[in-house]
Amino acid sequence: MTDTRPSPPPSRPAPQTGERPGCPGPTTMAVGLTGIFFTLHTPLPVHRHARMPGAAYDLGLFEQAVRSYAHGHLPVSELKGPGHQVLGGHFHPIPAVLAPAYRHGKSTGPTSRAA
Repeated sequence: MTDTRPSPPPSRPAPQTGERPGCPGPTTMAVGLTGIFFTLHTPLPVHRHARMPGAAYDLGLFEQAVRSYAHGHLPVSELKGPGHQVLGGHFHPIPAVLAPAYRHGKSTGPTSRAA
């Protein structure tokens, strides 16, 4: 005799942790949150940049420190005040390492042209 019972429906795999039908996946969530935070955070820095408050001295300070090292002196920055020692905060080894290349590059750079 043959079995006349209906066969059971095929089983569906159980949803993995965190997955629910109709919910976005982790990649979609990450991209969405990144977009939201970018949109909320961007206006303030753009506004500050447009106003040009002039409080960004770091590049000038490091340039003057490297120049002092290149000429064999302790790092001094005139932007902070006459004779201001940059080593008063903390030591930065990279400007000291770059100083020889800075000194060599200054004399042959694109801004120094023979008249």
